[in-house]
Amino acid sequence: MALFLRKYLINFIFLFLAFLLVQKAIWIKDFFGERTNYIEILYNFTVQYDGVRDTPLYYKVNFILNIIIYPFIAALFWMLVLEKSKTNSIINNFLFKIKEKRIINFFFNFFYKIILNYKIYFIFCLIFYFNKLDFFDFLHVNKNLEKNIQLYHNPNKINFINPEKKKNLILFFTESLETQVRSLDKNNPIKDIDAVKGNAIENFKHAPATAFSIGAVVSAQCSVPFYPTISMNLTTFKKNDLICLSDILNRFNYKQIFYLTVHADFHGFGIFKRLHSFEVYDIDKMVKDGLAEERLTGWANGVHDDDMLEHAKNKIIQLHQSRQPFNVTLITADTHYPFVSSPRCKEKTLSTKNKKLKYIDDLKRSYRCSGKFINNFFKDLEKAGVLEDTVVVLMGDHLMADREEFTIPDSWDRNIYFKMNNQKKFKRAKINHFDIAPTILDEMGILPDDTSRYGFGYSAVREIKNYDQHYTDIMDKKILSEYLTHKIFNTAK
Repeated sequence: MALFLRKYLINFIFLFLAFLLVQKAIWIKDFFGERTNYIEILYNFTVQYDGVRDTPLYYKVNFILNIIIYPFIAALFWMLVLEKSKTNSIINNFLFKIKEKRIINFFFNFFYKIILNYKIYFIFCLIFYFNKLDFFDFLHVNKNLEKNIQLYHNPNKINFINPEKKKNLILFFTESLETQVRSLDKNNPIKDIDAVKGNAIENFKHAPATAFSIGAVVSAQCSVPFYPTISMNLTTFKKNDLICLSDILNRFNYKQIFYLTVHADFHGFGIFKRLHSFEVYDIDKMVKDGLAEERLTGWANGVHDDDMLEHAKNKIIQLHQSRQPFNVTLITADTHYPFVSSPRCKEKTLSTKNKKLKYIDDLKRSYRCSGKFINNFFKDLEKAGVLEDTVVVLMGDHLMADREEFTIPDSWDRNIYFKMNNQKKFKRAKINHFDIAPTILDEMGILPDDTSRYGFGYSAVREIKNYDQHYTDIMDKKILSEYLTHKIFNTAK
C-alpha cells in the first residue's frame, strides 16, 4: 500500500496540481477579465468564507467544474497515457533501435524522462500561473526609494479644516461604469446617468491595484493602492496608520452610512467600513426595514439597485431634514455580470438563442435600467432640496470586465466614469482613484490651502505644476509597487 501511494498517488497529486494551476489561471482571466491578477487572488484568501458566500451559485459551480473536476479528469487521463507508454511495445522498440544513434538517443531519452517526471509538470505550471497572474510584479523593487517615497503625503501631517457650514457627501459607485458604455449602442445605454447634473472628467484610468470593487473603493477613499501591504492588513492597522476620507469626516461628527446590495461581509466591505467609522446598510438591514424577501432577485440573490436606492433616498432625506451632516456612500450591483436587472425595469429584452447577442443585450439593458433608477434617485433628492448643500460624486468603481462573450477594445481609450457637482472648477482633465479623496475634501472646504495633496493623490480643483510627472510615476507599477507601499506603511513594525 505504501509503495502504491508513493508511486502513483503522490505523482497524481503533482500532476493534478499542475493541471489545476494552468486551468485556474486561464479560467480566472476568461471569467473575471484580463486585469485580474495576484492582488485579487491573495485578497480572496484573507476574506475567508464569509467574504465570498454571496458569490452567485453560477460562479461557484463554474469554479468547481473548471478548477477541480476538469483538472482531475485531465490529470487522470494523462497519467494513464504516460504510465501506459512505459510498457508500450512501439515506444520500447523505437528506444531499442536508436540506442546506437547516440545524439538522437540522448535527446529522445532526455525529453521522454521530462515527460514522465510529474514534478517537472508542476514546476513549469507553477511558473506559468505566477506569470499569467502577475505574481512576479510582487517582487518589483524601486530603484530610487527615497525619491519615490515622496509620492505619498501622510494625512497625519495635514491640519484639516472643520468648516462652520458643513457640506454633506454622496459618494456613488456604479458597478463597472465606464465612458465607453455610451458607444455600445446608438441610443447610449447610460444617457440617463449622463443627464445627472455634474461636471465630468473623461480621462480616468485604473491606478495600480484598483481593477476590482473593494480595491477601487479603498483606493478612492484612502488614496492608497490595494497592494497586499494594505489589503492583507485592513483589519490590523492601528487607528492612525491608514487614514481614509471617512476618518476625517468622523472627526467633524458626520453620520456615515455605507450601502451595498449583499451581506456586509462580502469581500470584507463591512469590516473595512466599520473600522473607518461607517454604519453598514446591507441586505439584512433593508429586509429588517421592510423589504420583501421575494424581491431579493438581484446579483447573488441580493437587493436590486432600485430597492437599495429607494431605501438610501429616504434615509438621506431624513438625515438632511435633521440637519445632521452626512456621508452616504453606495455601490450598486445590477450592472455586474451576469447583468440581472430589476423586474421593475420596463426596458425590452432580446429573445435569442445566440449567447453572444444575449450577453450584449443583457449588458446594455442593465445599464439602461440602472441608469433610470440612478437618474430618478438624484431627481428626487433635488426636489427634496438635498443637493443644495451636498457634494455628489457619481463614478464607476472600475472598467467593465473583459470576457470571452464580449470585450470593449482598448483602442477605444477606455476610462472610468466620473462626475461631480463641484462649485470649484476642475483644473485638469485627468485623474485616477488616488485623486478622489483629496478632491472631495477640497470641495467640502476641509483640505487646507497650504496643501493640495492627500495620500498618493492631488486635488483636481487645484492647479498642480508637477502633476503630469506625479501621475506618470504613480501609474507605473514598477514605481508604485508593493515594495514601496510596504516601506511607506512599514507593516514589519
